[in-house]
Amino acid sequence: AKVLLEVAREDRALGQYEGFNETLTTNAAGVWVARDLPETIGSGSVACYSLDAIDGAFFPMTEMHSIEDIRHWGVALRLERGVPMTVTVLDSAGKPAKGATLEVGNDWNVLNRFPPAPVDEAGRVTVGLKAGLSVPASVKAPGFAPQQLTLTAGESPQTVKLKAATPLTIRVVDKAGKPAAGARVF
Repeated sequence: AKVLLEVAREDRALGQYEGFNETLTTNAAGVWVARDLPETIGSGSVACYSLDAIDGAFFPMTEMHSIEDIRHWGVALRLERGVPMTVTVLDSAGKPAKGATLEVGNDWNVLNRFPPAPVDEAGRVTVGLKAGLSVPASVKAPGFAPQQLTLTAGESPQTVKLKAATPLTIRVVDKAGKPAAGARVF
């Protein structure tokens, strides 16, 4: 399992806020250790996740009110393994799509989203969904258009056949109509 630790420290007198996050992997005993924490922390949150224990479009974060309490009492995070759901990703020729990933959820601008799950050599990826859960997902592979789908716990395995991507060219210019080299397009 992975543990996401997000901590922040605020100095109101100076009007400064600093925060950082770190993703840690649990060891064989399920233990994680954050070694590089500041001595004092104003706030923070912690979460654990595993692609075989998906219980929503993104994993829940637990707020920490005092790092001292956690250092003293510890914290236990619990994961419940889900119902296996297999997705097979094929390219437009019907062969396993190399480099394809399955992404759970539909908001890619949040810290607590599940990481992409890569397919195996046969184009398959299996995730575990909480019983009764339906969650949006998308499949992506280099050279192919992304495809959205809904994963529902307990349903039959799904097969996604990707279509070739269609390039889109955008020209960015300044007020005078001259090319704006180095501009970022979102």
